[in-house]
Amino acid sequence: MDSFLVQHGAMLPGVVFLVIAAICQWTIHRVPNLLCYGFLVAALAVAGASSAGVIEAPGSLGSCFAGLLVGFLLFLPLYVCGIWGAGCVKAQAVFGAWIGCAFPLGLTVKATLAASLAATIVTLACARMAWEWLESSQDDETTEFPAQVTLSAADLLGLLAFLLL
Repeated sequence: MDSFLVQHGAMLPGVVFLVIAAICQWTIHRVPNLLCYGFLVAALAVAGASSAGVIEAPGSLGSCFAGLLVGFLLFLPLYVCGIWGAGCVKAQAVFGAWIGCAFPLGLTVKATLAASLAATIVTLACARMAWEWLESSQDDETTEFPAQVTLSAADLLGLLAFLLL
């Protein structure tokens, strides 16, 4: 049980970050830069401390950067195409960095890919359903789809599936 808490406890701030990002998206319709950069700096500090042997965590600075890059690069094309906003891309990169704090390099890439792909599939399916609902609605008012809410939930489900398999 101790090793499970050490390994997966390093990811807990990333989970907290996703929940806060989803709440921000739902309430203020954006993911604030200060939130993303604050959690990113914290992830880099934890990974650096782990690499230096100051704290016990399975991740390293290299795996933190790998998770950051995988999360960012997977979502960047969706931002360029206008499907998601920059906040979703930043949030995915920060979550990837926290995954890197909890796993060694090889597992970081696999876990970030699993979470990101689950997030992409679920969010695009939800966005399509929301779009169809808006089109069928008789109201002239339209609202923005809160993508980060489904991204956060799907990230957590994808990561949980990865951990259980």
